[in-house]
Amino acid sequence: MSYAINRQEICDTYYRGTAVPGGRWFTAPGGFGWDDSWTADPYDPALAKQLLQEAGYPDAFDKSTIDFYVTATQSDFAQLLQGYWSAVGIDVKITLMESSAWFGIVFVRNEDPTAPQAGGMWMWGPWAVVPNAIYHSANMYTSQGVHTTGNDPHADALYAKATGELDPELQRQYWTDVLNYAYDMWVNTGTVLIQPLVMLSDRIGEVGRGWVFIDDAYATMTHAE
Repeated sequence: MSYAINRQEICDTYYRGTAVPGGRWFTAPGGFGWDDSWTADPYDPALAKQLLQEAGYPDAFDKSTIDFYVTATQSDFAQLLQGYWSAVGIDVKITLMESSAWFGIVFVRNEDPTAPQAGGMWMWGPWAVVPNAIYHSANMYTSQGVHTTGNDPHADALYAKATGELDPELQRQYWTDVLNYAYDMWVNTGTVLIQPLVMLSDRIGEVGRGWVFIDDAYATMTHAE
């Protein structure tokens, strides 16, 4: 599904040049544990079709239609992705949900990791960048999180190693290991990094308490008092 998405086309058209391909779960260039060698998955519809064929899709699947749960603010982007997936033969059904109901299925764990999963998707954005994604990654990747996705003992071990390390440099290295392994889990895949918008004027008053984006070649954030 990731190889079926033309990220550069999305950046050039949907985002009108204000985004770049890429992104990781709640992480951006300059963030804690980011590795500059990371790149977005390439657009390769031929490979996508090949992988689908190797997996026996759709005939080998009891449920070949993939449910895609989105809120009203995500619906346009969801339809864009649906078009890419349809082009390689993936049947995706978009289900529009009220926000509180959507959060009600996102923040619920599967308590039985051995239970069969019918499959489904939900989309997260566009606020998904923080200086340090340790809390958010615990929810997504570990067996103690609030999402239904992480039941991997090795992910738990990597997370414990990184968060238990006191040496700052080692902790950063171990956290990169966590993010690399999480990517290989295919739990979530970055689509684009939206560039921050910064407005400056001598007529803007004192900045209140809150998060402020600073554009210093990376999409980093600093906290303004």
